[in-house]
Amino acid sequence: MKIVAAVTDPASVRRYLEGVGLPSEPPLIAPARASPQLDLAYDW
Repeated sequence: MKIVAAVTDPASVRRYLEGVGLPSEPPLIAPARASPQLDLAYDW
């Protein structure tokens, strides 16, 4: 495999991604969840 081009123009990148059937927008970021350690019950 060899790199033959680098596309940096955002409009060109979007057009290419849509042309090959890939999403052109980034996925939504889910909110962070609480640490699972907070749910532990300590029996001391």
